[in-house]
Amino acid sequence: MGCHVHVPQTAAVVLAVAERIRSDIEATARGAVRDADVMPITASFGLASLSGGACSLEALIDEADQALYSARQAGRNRVMLFESAAISLEPQVRSTDA
Repeated sequence: MGCHVHVPQTAAVVLAVAERIRSDIEATARGAVRDADVMPITASFGLASLSGGACSLEALIDEADQALYSARQAGRNRVMLFESAAISLEPQVRSTDA
């Protein structure tokens, strides 16, 4: 599990950055494994913000973890922002609709 502290940005900007990273991993990671027949390599991200109500580092990490769990439950390979984990980006789609 990785943790990234991002300077204050709007949720849309942070979601777009995480989506770009997710997309790049999906597009390039498999090709980086040489001489092996591997399954597709993908990533899911859970994001949280202090503006979402977290009042401590522990609460912020817990919210990001909940968003990551929601991303995995929703089918993996996606980005979700904690706001009851309701805002998500699916691969190639910038919408909350599945």
